[in-house]
Amino acid sequence: MASQPFQDPDDVARRLYSAEIRLEQLLKIASPWTRAEDAAERTRLAQEFFFHLIGAVEAVAHIINERRGLMKTGEVNIRTVCTRLPAGDKVLLALGGLCQQVRKTDVPRDPYGEEGLIFRAYVYRHMVTHRQMSRLVFRIGSEPAASLLIDPRDSSAPVPEANHSKRPVDDELRHMLAVVRGRCEEALRAL
Repeated sequence: MASQPFQDPDDVARRLYSAEIRLEQLLKIASPWTRAEDAAERTRLAQEFFFHLIGAVEAVAHIINERRGLMKTGEVNIRTVCTRLPAGDKVLLALGGLCQQVRKTDVPRDPYGEEGLIFRAYVYRHMVTHRQMSRLVFRIGSEPAASLLIDPRDSSAPVPEANHSKRPVDDELRHMLAVVRGRCEEALRAL
């Protein structure tokens, strides 16, 4: 089966734009002061945000695969493409943290840096898509009022304070979008 579902960088831009729209919708109800009934809507919007955000990365993988002729058959995804690009390849360098493995791996030392944000985006995509968990932390009377978890895989109840992000959810999600958009655009330019 040949891999050709994505033909041009506009597919990537459309996915990133969809992620941006869902992000703005999500942030309107990502507050401890929203109605309890909004929890299902927050989860749906988080699912769509991360689906489109990481979907843009996967679209980039397909474009790279097509243009470089890396694989004719098999599952094309960002990890398989990254492992087939030679070390030092300008596209591989441009992809940066988009190539990282998150399965059975600890969160990077700096969860707020580029590598950490990309890692957490991948993990959050899995959590909201496969487990229907948005994993937002709401605090009434302290700051930030709403945040992400550093590692959303932590199933402790309650989640330890050390796993609560110190940054507001809107800042982190916007930064995730900006980092992924920048890496995708850089990789496409490097082709």
